[in-house]
Amino acid sequence: MPVLTDGPWTERILGGFDLETTGPEPESARIVTACLAYFHDGKLSKRTWLLDPGCEIPEGATEVHGISTEKARAEGMDYAAGLAEITNCLAWLWGQGAVVSIYNGSYDCTVMAAESNRIGANKLWRPGPVVDPYVIDKYWDPDRREKRTLGMVAAHYDVELANAHDAGDDTMAAMRLAWVLARKFPEVGALSVPELMDAQAKWHRHNSDSYRDWATTKAAKLRARIEELTQRAAELERRAANPDSGWPLRAGVQTS
Repeated sequence: MPVLTDGPWTERILGGFDLETTGPEPESARIVTACLAYFHDGKLSKRTWLLDPGCEIPEGATEVHGISTEKARAEGMDYAAGLAEITNCLAWLWGQGAVVSIYNGSYDCTVMAAESNRIGANKLWRPGPVVDPYVIDKYWDPDRREKRTLGMVAAHYDVELANAHDAGDDTMAAMRLAWVLARKFPEVGALSVPELMDAQAKWHRHNSDSYRDWATTKAAKLRARIEELTQRAAELERRAANPDSGWPLRAGVQTS
C-alpha cells in the first residue's frame, strides 16, 4: 500500500534515480544506463538498466561512464522497451508515495521527458515528487567555493560514492545525500511534499539567478581584460615596427 502522509517528506519512502547518457545536453542526450532504487522498512530494492541508444556513444561520454558503443549494442536492451520499463518503474514507485532523490534532477527529468516525447512512449511524461540534493546544497550553503559535482558534494558530507558516474553508485549517493541534508538543514526536512517541490523550484531559480549575475560580471571583467590586452598588443606592435636600432645614439639623431 502507498505510504502517504501529510507530514514531512522524510516520512515517505525514499527512492533514488540516476541516468548516464550520450551527452551533456538533456534535450538531445540518449539514455545509456539507468538505476532506480528505494529504501523502505529497512530494506533496499534496486534495479539497473543498460540500453542500446541506437546511435554512436561519443568517446567523451564513454570516458565518463565507461560504456562504449560496442558494449551497448552487444548487451543493451532495445531502447524503446528499456525506456518504457524505466518509465513504468518510476511511475510505480511514485505511486507508492515515494520521494525520489535525483542529483541535478532537472537534467535527468528533462532527458526522460525529451526521450519519451521523441519516441512517442509517453508524450505527457511528468516527474513525481523529487528531492534534489544539488539544488538544496547550493542554496543552503552558497559560499562554499568548491565545485558542486556529485563526487565533491558527497565527499563534503562524508557520503560514500565508490564509482562516480556509475548509475548504481550515483543513485545510492543521491539517496544518502537526501537523508543527510534533511538532517543538516532541519527546515528542509520539515517540509511537506508540496512545500518541498515549491521550495526547490524557488531555490533553483535563486541559484540560476545567482549564477547569471556571477557569469555576467565575470564576462564583463574578461571583456575589459581583452580590451586592455588588445591595446597593449597594439602598443607592442607599434614599437616593433619602429625599433631602436642605433647605439649609443638612436638612429636618425643629428650630431652636428
